[in-house]
Amino acid sequence: MRRWLGIVAVCAVLAAALPASAPHAAGRAQAMQILADRVTALKRILGQTPRDRTPMNWASLQNHLGLALHALGRAEPGTGRLVEAVAAFQAALEERRRDRVPVDWAITTSNLAHSLTLIGEREHDRAQLADAVARFDAALAILGPHRAPADWARAIGGQGLARLDLAQDRSDLAQAERALAQIDQASATLGALGKSPLAQPYRARRGEAMALIAGLRKQPAPPATR
Repeated sequence: MRRWLGIVAVCAVLAAALPASAPHAAGRAQAMQILADRVTALKRILGQTPRDRTPMNWASLQNHLGLALHALGRAEPGTGRLVEAVAAFQAALEERRRDRVPVDWAITTSNLAHSLTLIGEREHDRAQLADAVARFDAALAILGPHRAPADWARAIGGQGLARLDLAQDRSDLAQAERALAQIDQASATLGALGKSPLAQPYRARRGEAMALIAGLRKQPAPPATR
């Protein structure tokens, strides 16, 4: 099983580094097919893994299934795969409880929040985005830059993306500036850790954040209330 999980993790990184607009269509298609095959394999393994006997093993498989589904969903239109990813992460959290395995709980919660952010972005659903921000906060209360630096950076960056979407919806300058700071913090940390491919989703929207901030700063200030 460890071999499958390692392959899924590698493929998830590969998928993150190949956005939908990637020019190398053949390579992207191959990466997506590999991921789809791993999703099928993980579902088969889950069907053969008794939850009652090995609950943490089962939860780990659910989390990895969620990661693979999220990677596919990020590269595909719509939200079908992302909804599946949310279900897988929620299943994992049934066993990865905060009181039992706090770090695993926080990492899985962050993974869930990433999927909620993409769903909220694509469906223009403010409630989903606000839920994602809150879940990232909960995860960050456990994770830290020294305890789990890569996972902490992904949570910081993910929350930055959720804040960016909310800032766009609300024309909120303070939220946009905070989003940019988090995006930069995540990218810098992952780069320093030698995990630059994981920073691609955050770097990809930095220009968008800067343009939003520039536009909002040009807007006249609202009249003072009396």
